[in-house]
Amino acid sequence: MAFYGGNLIACQCWELYPQLLGGIRFLDIRCRHFRNGLPIHHGVKYQYADIDRVLKDTLCFLTEYPRETIFMRIKEEYEPAENTRSFEETLKVYIQQYIEDGRISSSFSSIPILGDIRGKIVILQNFPGSAYGLNYEGDLFSIEDHWNVPTILGSHIEEKWQHVKCQLDISGEDEGSSVIYVTFTSGTSGGAYPNAVAGHINWQVEKYVGENKPKKRFGIITMDFPSSAMIEKIIQCNH
Repeated sequence: MAFYGGNLIACQCWELYPQLLGGIRFLDIRCRHFRNGLPIHHGVKYQYADIDRVLKDTLCFLTEYPRETIFMRIKEEYEPAENTRSFEETLKVYIQQYIEDGRISSSFSSIPILGDIRGKIVILQNFPGSAYGLNYEGDLFSIEDHWNVPTILGSHIEEKWQHVKCQLDISGEDEGSSVIYVTFTSGTSGGAYPNAVAGHINWQVEKYVGENKPKKRFGIITMDFPSSAMIEKIIQCNH
């Protein structure tokens, strides 16, 4: 969820609610712990939103579409400052009532079935503390996230693509898997901005997914600047 900060930081061109309407079901939410609040950050740059807005917009969507579910990775970002409590304690202020209401799922020790999480946010926990949702750093996930792409020269783009393709190959062949595959197609560096990397990688992902439809499933594919057509192709493969 990064719209502000120029080409070096921006990763999306759609606001949150249009992303959900467009088919996005995985959110990468990064919060700075600042003055006992949780503003949304991408690196150093504040994104003019906070976790309360993210939760309310997401739950509004789930109220309108109660058969859907949203996986929300929550991670602490940038430098904490001027706090009197832990990151987890601050997060609980925002989510505890939703957990009690059943709108944010409780913790799981195995992959839940869809029927148990419809209409809910499932937190993918990427911060220390008590158990929430699913442990993003645990054995239930296989994550490919080689995000550092030094330049947009052919060799660096090809290296990034091979990491992506290898993970998609593995996830596509692993029927009945006991893990959730997550493939980050995004990348960045001082010499390769997110929009430039997306321009070189996204079309290859779209081509790959189209060639393997409908016989394979690929789990969660996270992208910078995905097109509507790309999102629809991934959804169709995961049916």
